[in-house]
Amino acid sequence: MRVIQVSLLLVVLAGSTGAEQPIVLTPGTNDTVNADWVGAEGRTYFVQCSMDLSVWLHAPIVEYSMGNKSYGLKSTSPRLFLRLSYTDTPPIAGNAEAMDFDGDGIPSLFEVAIFGTDPLRFDSDGGTSSDGEKYSNPTTTSVASLEVFTPLQ
Repeated sequence: MRVIQVSLLLVVLAGSTGAEQPIVLTPGTNDTVNADWVGAEGRTYFVQCSMDLSVWLHAPIVEYSMGNKSYGLKSTSPRLFLRLSYTDTPPIAGNAEAMDFDGDGIPSLFEVAIFGTDPLRFDSDGGTSSDGEKYSNPTTTSVASLEVFTPLQ
Protein backbone atom coordinates (compact mmCIF):
# COMPACT_ATOMS: atom_id res chain seq x y z
CA MET A 1 0.00 0.00 0.00
CA ARG A 2 1.27 3.49 -0.88
CA VAL A 3 0.77 6.31 1.62
CA ILE A 4 -0.02 9.84 0.45
CA GLN A 5 -0.51 12.96 2.59
CA VAL A 6 -4.08 14.39 3.05
CA SER A 7 -6.65 15.26 5.83
CA LEU A 8 -10.42 15.93 6.28
CA LEU A 9 -11.86 13.96 3.39
CA LEU A 10 -14.90 14.02 1.18
CA VAL A 11 -14.71 11.51 -1.63
CA VAL A 12 -16.62 11.84 -4.88
CA LEU A 13 -16.54 9.60 -7.95
CA ALA A 14 -16.36 11.44 -11.28
CA GLY A 15 -16.35 10.02 -14.77
CA SER A 16 -18.74 8.22 -17.09
CA THR A 17 -22.13 7.17 -15.79
CA GLY A 18 -22.69 3.66 -14.57
CA ALA A 19 -22.80 1.60 -11.42
CA GLU A 20 -19.75 2.36 -9.27
CA GLN A 21 -18.17 0.83 -6.22
CA PRO A 22 -18.08 3.28 -3.29
CA ILE A 23 -14.86 4.53 -1.74
CA VAL A 24 -14.56 3.43 1.86
CA LEU A 25 -12.60 5.61 4.29
CA THR A 26 -11.25 4.02 7.46
CA PRO A 27 -8.84 5.18 10.16
CA GLY A 28 -5.25 4.17 9.50
CA THR A 29 -2.17 4.28 11.69
CA ASN A 30 -0.14 7.37 12.64
CA ASP A 31 -2.93 9.87 11.82
CA THR A 32 -3.63 8.46 8.37
CA VAL A 33 -6.89 7.57 6.67
CA ASN A 34 -7.21 4.63 4.32
CA ALA A 35 -9.08 5.20 1.04
CA ASP A 36 -10.19 1.91 -0.47
CA TRP A 37 -12.27 1.06 -3.52
CA VAL A 38 -12.88 -1.90 -5.78
CA GLY A 39 -11.73 -1.26 -9.33
CA ALA A 40 -13.86 -2.29 -12.31
CA GLU A 41 -12.42 -4.50 -15.03
CA GLY A 42 -10.78 -2.53 -17.84
CA ARG A 43 -10.98 0.82 -16.05
CA THR A 44 -8.04 3.14 -15.23
CA TYR A 45 -8.47 5.39 -12.18
CA PHE A 46 -6.88 8.72 -11.26
CA VAL A 47 -7.17 10.29 -7.79
CA GLN A 48 -7.76 14.03 -7.61
CA CYS A 49 -7.68 16.38 -4.61
CA SER A 50 -8.99 19.86 -3.88
CA MET A 51 -8.95 22.18 -0.88
CA ASP A 52 -11.87 24.29 -2.14
CA LEU A 53 -13.85 22.12 -4.61
CA SER A 54 -12.98 24.48 -7.48
CA VAL A 55 -9.32 23.71 -8.24
CA TRP A 56 -8.50 20.01 -8.58
CA LEU A 57 -4.99 18.54 -8.73
CA HIS A 58 -4.03 14.95 -9.48
CA ALA A 59 -2.27 12.79 -6.93
CA PRO A 60 0.61 10.69 -8.28
CA ILE A 61 -1.69 7.66 -8.53
CA VAL A 62 -2.64 5.69 -11.65
CA GLU A 63 -4.53 2.43 -10.97
CA TYR A 64 -5.69 0.01 -13.65
CA SER A 65 -8.36 -2.69 -13.71
CA MET A 66 -10.38 -4.62 -11.21
CA GLY A 67 -9.60 -5.61 -7.68
CA ASN A 68 -9.07 -3.94 -4.34
CA LYS A 69 -7.31 -0.56 -4.41
CA SER A 70 -5.95 0.94 -1.20
CA TYR A 71 -4.05 4.10 -0.32
CA GLY A 72 -3.02 5.57 3.01
CA LEU A 73 -3.61 9.32 3.12
CA LYS A 74 -2.25 12.02 5.42
CA SER A 75 -2.28 15.82 5.31
CA THR A 76 -1.59 18.96 7.26
CA SER A 77 -4.36 20.80 5.36
CA PRO A 78 -7.44 21.74 7.45
CA ARG A 79 -9.69 20.33 4.72
CA LEU A 80 -9.26 18.27 1.63
CA PHE A 81 -11.64 16.68 -0.84
CA LEU A 82 -10.93 13.62 -2.98
CA ARG A 83 -12.52 12.23 -6.11
CA LEU A 84 -11.79 9.56 -8.66
CA SER A 85 -11.78 10.16 -12.37
CA TYR A 86 -11.43 7.33 -14.82
CA THR A 87 -11.33 6.13 -18.39
CA ASP A 88 -12.53 2.88 -19.90
CA THR A 89 -9.96 3.10 -22.71
CA PRO A 90 -7.76 0.02 -22.32
CA PRO A 91 -4.04 0.71 -21.89
CA ILE A 92 -1.58 -1.07 -24.16
CA ALA A 93 -0.30 -4.24 -22.45
CA GLY A 94 -2.14 -3.19 -19.27
CA ASN A 95 0.41 -0.44 -18.51
CA ALA A 96 -1.79 2.51 -17.56
CA GLU A 97 1.11 4.55 -16.13
CA ALA A 98 2.89 4.60 -19.52
CA MET A 99 -0.32 5.08 -21.55
CA ASP A 100 -1.10 8.45 -23.14
CA PHE A 101 -4.91 8.41 -22.80
CA ASP A 102 -5.46 11.96 -24.12
CA GLY A 103 -2.99 11.81 -27.04
CA ASP A 104 -0.90 14.81 -25.98
CA GLY A 105 2.40 12.91 -26.04
CA ILE A 106 2.84 12.66 -22.24
CA PRO A 107 2.43 9.33 -20.39
CA SER A 108 -0.24 9.33 -17.65
CA LEU A 109 2.13 8.98 -14.71
CA PHE A 110 4.23 11.94 -15.94
CA GLU A 111 1.07 14.05 -16.24
CA VAL A 112 -0.05 13.39 -12.65
CA ALA A 113 3.32 13.08 -10.87
CA ILE A 114 5.54 15.57 -12.70
CA PHE A 115 3.58 18.15 -14.70
CA GLY A 116 0.33 18.36 -12.74
CA THR A 117 -1.70 18.16 -15.94
CA ASP A 118 -4.89 16.20 -16.60
CA PRO A 119 -4.14 12.78 -18.12
CA LEU A 120 -7.59 12.74 -19.72
CA ARG A 121 -7.46 16.21 -21.38
CA PHE A 122 -5.32 16.96 -24.47
CA ASP A 123 -4.98 20.59 -23.32
CA SER A 124 -5.35 20.77 -19.52
CA ASP A 125 -5.49 24.57 -19.29
CA GLY A 126 -7.86 25.05 -22.25
CA GLY A 127 -5.31 27.10 -24.19
CA THR A 128 -4.25 26.74 -27.80
CA SER A 129 -1.64 23.99 -27.57
CA SER A 130 -1.49 20.47 -26.16
CA ASP A 131 0.14 19.65 -22.84
CA GLY A 132 2.86 17.86 -24.81
CA GLU A 133 3.63 21.02 -26.81
CA LYS A 134 3.75 23.17 -23.65
CA TYR A 135 6.07 20.85 -21.75
CA SER A 136 8.42 20.22 -24.65
CA ASN A 137 9.35 23.93 -24.46
CA PRO A 138 10.95 24.72 -21.05
CA THR A 139 10.24 28.46 -21.36
CA THR A 140 6.48 27.86 -21.20
CA THR A 141 6.53 25.13 -18.56
CA SER A 142 4.85 25.87 -15.23
CA VAL A 143 4.57 22.73 -13.15
CA ALA A 144 1.51 22.58 -10.89
CA SER A 145 2.19 22.23 -7.19
CA LEU A 146 1.35 18.85 -5.70
CA GLU A 147 2.40 19.77 -2.15
CA VAL A 148 -0.98 18.64 -0.78
CA PHE A 149 -0.19 15.08 -1.86
CA THR A 150 3.36 14.44 -0.68
CA PRO A 151 3.95 10.66 -0.77
CA LEU A 152 5.04 9.16 2.53
CA GLN A 153 7.66 6.44 2.19
